[in-house]
Amino acid sequence: MNESRFGHFTVLILVLGCAVLGCAFSSLMTSCTSGTSSPVSSLASSVSGSITGTWGGDGVRLTIDQTGAVILFGCGGGFISDPLALDPEGRFESDGTFWFGGGADPVAGRPQRPARYFGFLKGATMKLTGTLLDTGESLGTYHLASGNAGTRVGICG
Repeated sequence: MNESRFGHFTVLILVLGCAVLGCAFSSLMTSCTSGTSSPVSSLASSVSGSITGTWGGDGVRLTIDQTGAVILFGCGGGFISDPLALDPEGRFESDGTFWFGGGADPVAGRPQRPARYFGFLKGATMKLTGTLLDTGESLGTYHLASGNAGTRVGICG
């Protein structure tokens, strides 16, 4: 008889435990799907919505979408093939490529070189720098504004 009570008690504990965990899981799923979100996901969505689009300045145009970015300089360009992720301070660091020569596509015979791009977003302005990874050479520092197409972009001479 004692073994039977112990068996029923164990089953009761398991059923109650599952019910409690099920309610906790259900509550979590409801809050996740009901429109409430964590502060981190709220920040990420507000930041990503403000960074996509065209950013430009003197000698540079940066076009950002959900998959990455295309950068055109005065005489060169580059790609970032991963989505740009901003940290809470509005900074990003992304690996990509760079090529010398004008135009939206690498000029034949001029290979793409590995580069790292750094950005700092403050309101509707951005500071962008780049470095060639194979030589450590700086690609310069640029100041961009949201919605600006840039000037002197893709012109070699």
